[in-house]
Amino acid sequence: MIFNKSLYRVFLAIVLLLQTSNAISEDISEDISFDYVEMFYSSDTVDTDSSIDNTKGDGIGFVLSLGFSTSFAMKLAVSSTTFRTFQNIDVDSSKMSSLGVTAHTSVASGTAIFGDLSALKAETVATVGAEEISDDDIGGIISIGLRHVATEGLELELVATHMDVFGYTVNGYKASGRLFIRKKFSIGFGYSDNDDLELLFLNVRMNI
Repeated sequence: MIFNKSLYRVFLAIVLLLQTSNAISEDISEDISFDYVEMFYSSDTVDTDSSIDNTKGDGIGFVLSLGFSTSFAMKLAVSSTTFRTFQNIDVDSSKMSSLGVTAHTSVASGTAIFGDLSALKAETVATVGAEEISDDDIGGIISIGLRHVATEGLELELVATHMDVFGYTVNGYKASGRLFIRKKFSIGFGYSDNDDLELLFLNVRMNI
């Protein structure tokens, strides 16, 4: 599992920054919570170079983030995507699960930066004619992001990701917004672009 060195250095820089910002974090850490459970739905589009048509899919997933100190949280994510038949190839499912650690710190009231380093397991199953082909791999993913409370009841988030799996390197980003219906309950929506895979997603989250 090989991570992009520059992104890995950024993750380490965030961890080091935590050591010098404990006093600030203790005062304003409640502005943004890293303790939550989340369910999400995504509409996926794969841009294929071989055709003007794109492959469409639908995904669902689950995320659990639990803090174990002021500046760190364990994060578990599981997702499954089903694609529609395309050019006589039906990708029945694409599954991913990851487990890692999120380091985070508040840099101002209502603003936090974070880095996530996770191990990743990916599985794919495709049916070509009468033959079923499956593959799986262990890789890794690193994310660097910013969360900001724009107004009361609205949070914005930007995330850059770098993933290594199946011998490929995938870079991407995610931009999203979150509306708080209640103090601990919110609805999120956004867009993600990972090389040739684009996602529109909707999620519901409960802070715990």
